[in-house]
Amino acid sequence: MDNPLISVILTGYNIETYIEAALQSALSQQDVNLEIIAVDDASTDTTFQRMASTGDARVKPIRLSANHGPSGARNAAIAAASGQWLAVLDGDDRFLPGRLARCLKQA
Repeated sequence: MDNPLISVILTGYNIETYIEAALQSALSQQDVNLEIIAVDDASTDTTFQRMASTGDARVKPIRLSANHGPSGARNAAIAAASGQWLAVLDGDDRFLPGRLARCLKQA
């Protein structure tokens, strides 16, 4: 894969109900080269398994061994990111279509 222009920082804790929609909203962004650093903050449900089972090489799942809270999980994702730009997406939220391309245009 080419070096990603955008690293999507996606984190969550016990959000198995929402994580697939969040991932899909990021993966479906058009006209941008991206990676998704998906950090599971030591969930006790299937959040990590769902992050890891996308079958898409752009998704880089990380599982923290202990819960660090939202900022700790985001910091772990940022440390693993390789994109020129960062975009934060909570695991229980979604990007609207075209969001990242519009952000780049404004930047």
